[in-house]
Amino acid sequence: MSESTDFDICLFRQPILNVRLDVWGYAVDLCKSNDLEHGECTSALLDPDALQNGLQLAEHTAPTPTIKCVHLDQSLLENHERVEFPPDTLVALSEKATPNAAVLALCEAMQNRALLAVDIASNTERLQPFVRLADIAIVDLRQFSEEGLRRKAAQLHECNVTLLARNVDGYASLQQARELGFELFQGFFFTNSRTISHKDLSTSQVAKLQLLEQLGHPDNLEELTLTIKNDVSTSYRLLKYLNSPGMGLMNEVKSIPHAVKLLGEKKIKNWIRALLLSEVIRDDKPGELINLSVSRAAFLQYLSQQAKTPLPPESMYLLGLFSLLDVILDQPMSQVLKYLALDDSIRSTLLGDNTQDRQWLDLAIRLERGDWTAVQFHLASLGLTADEVTQAYTAALIHTHSFFSHS
Repeated sequence: MSESTDFDICLFRQPILNVRLDVWGYAVDLCKSNDLEHGECTSALLDPDALQNGLQLAEHTAPTPTIKCVHLDQSLLENHERVEFPPDTLVALSEKATPNAAVLALCEAMQNRALLAVDIASNTERLQPFVRLADIAIVDLRQFSEEGLRRKAAQLHECNVTLLARNVDGYASLQQARELGFELFQGFFFTNSRTISHKDLSTSQVAKLQLLEQLGHPDNLEELTLTIKNDVSTSYRLLKYLNSPGMGLMNEVKSIPHAVKLLGEKKIKNWIRALLLSEVIRDDKPGELINLSVSRAAFLQYLSQQAKTPLPPESMYLLGLFSLLDVILDQPMSQVLKYLALDDSIRSTLLGDNTQDRQWLDLAIRLERGDWTAVQFHLASLGLTADEVTQAYTAALIHTHSFFSHS
């Protein structure tokens, strides 16, 4: 993993899942680093030129086609002709917008250039003119009582719009929204542990975890090469990854020894770890858990290259990568960690202890969730600048997209 590149615009995102829990799109927040210093990150603060740069950046952080949902305030909507929206853009209009004739005319013009959504954050009827034009209504679950949500969903169904539930914090909220006819879900409910499974891990899962454990031991390149060659699936995907057009290699890599020598021990171990996570995940789990694990790992490693962290870059990577392993496997973390050789500090942090490493992992989680007040606290506590954090986070998203595009 190389040093991060400077970005004029920084990007944060939250996944939007469909009823099958596949990624339908991402809600994208774009900002400049100085915005984060003031405890906010919203695309509404950008001018049209900066928004255009941010939309181009979003194209490099997510698979195509994947919807990118970006929120605009009224002033940006008035200047929408200055922005070239990619065809997979969903423009969400703030609930603060005024549905007068001029603004409604702008929305009608926008319909020819992007999908249109409207935020519904309260029980208000004044947004109905926007809803009639919108493709999607975004409903903030935190703003409604159970009965209020039921009434609002029924009203919106009459308008023939797709319902997107925002701030879905748990599986109970997901189930409620599904029963009310919501089709899209934004929130981190999928990172919560459900009732811990008592089902034993499959033979294949145990084998992959044992390979993960082997990667935790220091060894020479010959031993590492043999470990990879003994796993047919890993060997195939490694060669496919290296020979993909996006890697830009001049000559084809035809053997595992050549691949190991080319990437080096640390880089190839991290690649295999991420790959193995994608192979042990339970079938009923959203694949976004793997994306999130890899982006956390890359973020913490990038950050450790810019700031003084309690662990070296390699260990910071492992801390992020394994932070959702209990959720991925539906097993207690204490049980999962028996299969892995990890530093005591990483092990304690993953088990929930209040270690020096914990606050760095918490920073990654707060950034994912858009909890900008908590992010401000962590910046001050850890002695980090907003620029260091935003650069590392955006670079991590690009790294994750590149990894899965070529694997």
